[in-house]
Amino acid sequence: MRSAHLRNEDSKPTSEDMIQQAKKFAAGPLGQETAKYPLTFASSIVFGGKPRIGSEFQVNNGTVSLLRLDGVIVAVTAQHVIEAYKRLASERGDVILQIGDLLVQDPLRRLIDESNRHDLATLRLEEHELGKISPDHEKIGRHARAAPRHTGHGRAGLKG
Repeated sequence: MRSAHLRNEDSKPTSEDMIQQAKKFAAGPLGQETAKYPLTFASSIVFGGKPRIGSEFQVNNGTVSLLRLDGVIVAVTAQHVIEAYKRLASERGDVILQIGDLLVQDPLRRLIDESNRHDLATLRLEEHELGKISPDHEKIGRHARAAPRHTGHGRAGLKG
């Protein structure tokens, strides 16, 4: 007698079947390579006050996506991350912010723009800093494509 969780050839795969297939994929060589892909354009962002003797140490974290737009390196994160950094910096004054292994000096001066409505913030980075953020930094922007923009002539065009 067959177990109740097995399916016959004509039935659709169950959620359990799909989960097992996904686990096999992730454990294989293609799954391992796929897991590395986000590391070519994403990193952690962490910030907190400098440790003080006798006080509790707290670290806050988020994620940044790295883009190369018209030769400018842009770190995109959530606006609430930058807002929390600002709040902590105004309370303590000795807050540090790090992206990957890069200690970001004066992050608010690097702020390009932020949107509370869209929960997005952008920071400008320098090309020479990327080696401390992403081991595959030369690939940043290679997979990105320019988004269509309105040209005023009734059709979409590509920037550049």
